Amino acid sequence: MSRPLRSAALAAALAVTATGLTAAVSTPAQARPVCSSYYAIFDFTTQLFADGYYDCPDGSGGDAWVRLERQNAATGAWTVVAQGNGQALYNCAGTTPTAYRAWNGASFEQFRGTYACG
Repeated sequence: MSRPLRSAALAAALAVTATGLTAAVSTPAQARPVCSSYYAIFDFTTQLFADGYYDCPDGSGGDAWVRLERQNAATGAWTVVAQGNGQALYNCAGTTPTAYRAWNGASFEQFRGTYACG
């Protein structure tokens, strides 16, 4: 667009704005709702069951990918012991109190607990 045409377009836009008239040139894309994820661990003595779901303000929601991880007490490193869409089941390998967490592996939302499930 040449300089005189840009100036004319700017002047027209200012005139429309000054008179209180508005015109939509484009419509922004519909924003996606911000959903929340929820995780839990259930202790069934010889098994741990991890549950994951998400909920959105618009009423949608469903199963969320969930990873159940065990923490190595010596190194602090986390190891995946079970994972699945909405649920994960782990058969305990002893009774030593051990830290576990349930989450999707990417977000900050997680559930942690210590269970006698070495």
